[in-house]
Amino acid sequence: MKILVIGGTKFVGRHFVEAALDEGHEITLLNRQQTNPQLFPGVERIKADRRSATFQQVLKDRKWDAVVDTCAYNAEDVQLIPKKSFSHYTLISTISVYANMEAGNINENHQVIELLPQHCQTSPEYYGASKAEAEKIANEAFPESSFIVRPGLIVGAYDQTRRFIYWLRRINHGGKILAPGKPERPIQFIDCRDLAEWILFALKNHLTGTYNAVGHGQELTMQKFLDKCKQVINNNVEFIWLSDKSLLDNKITPWSEMPLWLPESDNGFLSIDASKALANGLKIRNLESTIHDTWLWDKTDNQPDSDLWLTRKKEQELLTGVELWQEYMDQIECCD
Repeated sequence: MKILVIGGTKFVGRHFVEAALDEGHEITLLNRQQTNPQLFPGVERIKADRRSATFQQVLKDRKWDAVVDTCAYNAEDVQLIPKKSFSHYTLISTISVYANMEAGNINENHQVIELLPQHCQTSPEYYGASKAEAEKIANEAFPESSFIVRPGLIVGAYDQTRRFIYWLRRINHGGKILAPGKPERPIQFIDCRDLAEWILFALKNHLTGTYNAVGHGQELTMQKFLDKCKQVINNNVEFIWLSDKSLLDNKITPWSEMPLWLPESDNGFLSIDASKALANGLKIRNLESTIHDTWLWDKTDNQPDSDLWLTRKKEQELLTGVELWQEYMDQIECCD
């Protein structure tokens, strides 16, 4: 199969290209050649900025079986793609397109955010709305060939957001660890390899439509995740759980300072319904494999801790407060 990948050298696209090359597919990369240009020697490259006036010109009269678009962020990005160059179009979107996510268990028919005329398509504030608009244009332009993928948190090697890595490094450091919210709170993420392999499956089987692409269901909780990390990294740490209210009162920023934690009011973001994708070829590898392989990659990648993460100093201050409170409560119980 001949496949054009827009992007292809960063994270999701990189995993997809690796999977496609392993199966012997013919890949063409279209990007600005600014990120990891040394990757995939021997693969055809087209140097172009998708938002430039010459973008359509470089694709003129070219044909591929499929296009995988890893980096279309708004309607204009999709509108510029020549409609006669391929027979299958994959748009990697996001679950951030959904409006009113408090309830959870959201399927593909849930209402999406509307992009209003006064909204700036390139502003991070309107990321979800811009992606929803890009989906709309894709479905209008390629009504019989569009495959819309809505992932949640994507984890694994080459992930420069490093949200998943926080917990692996913290557990490796040892000691008592501040854990967020209720231990039984469901969480979700998807291994990038699973996402890439499923997109390749979709191309080969001409799968179309819109799908949530998240891994694990209600059975994966924060406690099960942390316990599995502890087991894989093999460090005997102790988790000290602090409520949503206490974390927010202490000005802990959800998702960035403590990755994979959101207050219960935002619980829907981590309880998305992926049954449609799972019934159509999506395979989720075991949790231990994702943790183990991501941990191995992080040790070779050798990047510093993120400035967004909860600092050890701040964590220790909170843990000290919890321990002092527990000591006080124990004294009261002894006096009763």
